[in-house]
Amino acid sequence: MRIVPKIKFSLEEAMEYIQGDEYVEITPTFIRLRKIHLDENTRKRMSKQLEAQ
Repeated sequence: MRIVPKIKFSLEEAMEYIQGDEYVEITPTFIRLRKIHLDENTRKRMSKQLEAQ
């Protein structure tokens, strides 16, 4: 398995990069991109609900 190295984003770059199911987590030392629903099964369920609407 190959792990891709992390990319350092500024706040503006992170805001442009995120998708609809993600958010930007900002701490005093880090800017992180996170999924809103961390559990993969929950993410799939929510995407199916959005498609049905």
